[in-house]
Amino acid sequence: MDKKVMSTPGLFKVTDNGDLKPATLDTNAKKYLLYLHGTLSSFNGSFGDLYLSDDKAVCQAIHQTFGECVLALQHYTLSASPWENALEILNRLPQGTTFGHHFPLKRRIDCGHSGFL
Repeated sequence: MDKKVMSTPGLFKVTDNGDLKPATLDTNAKKYLLYLHGTLSSFNGSFGDLYLSDDKAVCQAIHQTFGECVLALQHYTLSASPWENALEILNRLPQGTTFGHHFPLKRRIDCGHSGFL
């Protein structure tokens, strides 16, 4: 079922227009913003309309604050456990990255969230 929703899981960089690019992480970055989508969803399903909206203020503020350090984890939610998804993030982040707060950026049925890393 997961593969019908998302063909390519992984950690991606989110551009300022909402496109996903392969993530290359800045080892000197102090903080990241990470988008996490909900069950049987994707970045576009949970957060895509933020970037399609006529009001770009939220996206502009996010990208002004985090620059090139806006990430999305495209992950399976039924065939992979939350632990497996968390390990994928941890294994990709530069050593010494610390975790901050997590907050709901937008409440939806699929419960997409974003958070500072």
